[in-house]
Amino acid sequence: MTHPHTTLRNIETLVEMEVKMNYLYIVVLAIVAFITGEIVTFMMLGFILIALNNILDVLKAIHKKIKN
Repeated sequence: MTHPHTTLRNIETLVEMEVKMNYLYIVVLAIVAFITGEIVTFMMLGFILIALNNILDVLKAIHKKIKN
């Protein structure tokens, strides 16, 4: 039997990894945007990614409520 906090720690670790990956994506997109001169495109991609992330959070919350 696993300890109940083990699962919580694993989830927290995954969330931290997701946040780090998001920062990595932002940095890579910023470098590419700066090199190509597409700063406006970078900003629009940022808005799109934020919107998609919010949609994902809502879907996860709905899934959690349905699952329980």
